Amino acid sequence: MRMTTRWRFGVAVMAAMMATLACRTHARAEGGLTLEERVQRLERRGEMPAAATDTSGLQARLDALEAAIKKPPFGLTVGGMVVGSYLYDLNDPQANSNSVGLRGFDKDHNTFSLDLFQLQISRAPGENGVGFVTKVNFGKTAERMAADWDGDGTVGNVAEEQNSIELEEAYITYNFPGLPDLQLKGGKFVTLLGAEVIESPSNPNISRSLAFSFSIPFTHTGLLMSYAISPEVKVIGGVVNGWDNVIDSNDGKTFMGSVAFTPVDQFSLALNGTYGAEQPNRGDSKRGIIDVVATVKPVDNLALILNYDYGHLRPA
Repeated sequence: MRMTTRWRFGVAVMAAMMATLACRTHARAEGGLTLEERVQRLERRGEMPAAATDTSGLQARLDALEAAIKKPPFGLTVGGMVVGSYLYDLNDPQANSNSVGLRGFDKDHNTFSLDLFQLQISRAPGENGVGFVTKVNFGKTAERMAADWDGDGTVGNVAEEQNSIELEEAYITYNFPGLPDLQLKGGKFVTLLGAEVIESPSNPNISRSLAFSFSIPFTHTGLLMSYAISPEVKVIGGVVNGWDNVIDSNDGKTFMGSVAFTPVDQFSLALNGTYGAEQPNRGDSKRGIIDVVATVKPVDNLALILNYDYGHLRPA
């Protein structure tokens, strides 16, 4: 009887040892490291977030550490893009530079072009903090969307306006405590108007419409306040120096606003506008424009966009 008991005990001990060995072998299957060793290695690379300090599970600790390491330092996001193109005009004009008429950005015939090299640095403001956005453009696009930096009403008279570099945006954002849907923006930023944007990869086509190239501004310098009334309705209002003016060219200011309505994912409507003095040294000359953008998405991967502009200048 005693021999039988000892034999059974010995078999049980051996089975337990084999099970422990199998568990350790399985734990080392990924990269030759146990989960505990992976966590310890990550803890040497970054600090454990406060929310994960009391977590007892190794997998939860590992997930928290990996998320902390992937998070950008100081909340900064750095990015950019490079855009190039080749344009051939079927009219085959004789000259190969600035020869395609009535085109804003795509006007060089039979030419490879570095349209845009852009650098971006930004920081999200959070629910009640301060953020910022900066975008610097290089290339043909920078030349085309250059702003008036000295307030003389023309572009090209100072060094900042005579090269292929342009500061597209540089603004600060602030979210008010307790009002996460209310945001203040100040600095240089792109216009609210139009169905298209400066960066061609974000447009439906590589080219831009006449409405974008010639009937609306590209950027403004000033202040904007935005408020999301609901998930479907957002309003924006503010005051700026004018159209593409870093320094104002007259003694007046321009008011601008926007109302965006998105009842469903398949439809959106935006009513935008500006009104103010835009002529150099003519604060009494008022320019107003109403910009309507409607987007319908009847099926996946298909969007129908309507953009209508009406403008008036008085006295001319």
